[in-house]
Amino acid sequence: MVKFFRSLVVVVCLFGASAYAQTEPAAPQDTAPLPKWGAELKGGTFYPDVNEWPDFYGNDRGGSVAVTLNRALGPVFELELDGAYFHDRGRGFYSANNRPGGDMLYELYTLGAGINIRLPVALWGWLTPYGGVSAVRAYYNETINGGDRRRGYRDGAMVRAGARILLDGVEPGAASGLQNDFDILNTLLVIEWQQMETDKVSGFDLGGESIYFGLRFEW
Repeated sequence: MVKFFRSLVVVVCLFGASAYAQTEPAAPQDTAPLPKWGAELKGGTFYPDVNEWPDFYGNDRGGSVAVTLNRALGPVFELELDGAYFHDRGRGFYSANNRPGGDMLYELYTLGAGINIRLPVALWGWLTPYGGVSAVRAYYNETINGGDRRRGYRDGAMVRAGARILLDGVEPGAASGLQNDFDILNTLLVIEWQQMETDKVSGFDLGGESIYFGLRFEW
């Protein structure tokens, strides 16, 4: 599933780049101002980069939520601040005798700052492929009921690729209302793939792959 989604994102980005490269330059005309700010709320799936994960948690994935704030530096580059939260529940082992222990809760919080490269909405239209990279700090907390507790943080990096699909044309009335009431210039659907790697904890990477879907608001 992850490989399929990654391939889909790459194809969309390449298609968008190819189509954009073949587009004739438009004649100068009055255009709407380019949004300076963007905020996203996303939900999806995180796949930890630990082969033994299913042994403790029953499967190789879990739910994750993320928020993002962007500041445009022009039509192509933008700064990004992002945060994400992932948790999963499973069955732990007591480290003293390696016997089955109590219920286990694992939580992962990540904070990142980086930059994106995008095809500008004002020139491409309804589809905006993009990619980016961030420096990341990942905080982890693992607790076994009646047993051990481990927590800390590690630094790392994340790469991402995705596509933003303009929704204003789907419901023009709602889009006009958001602009009049809240100064929201654009509403978009976001599809994003991420790969994160960190320094290791006891030989394990806190990173993994993520797939997100969400909404983006620009003003």
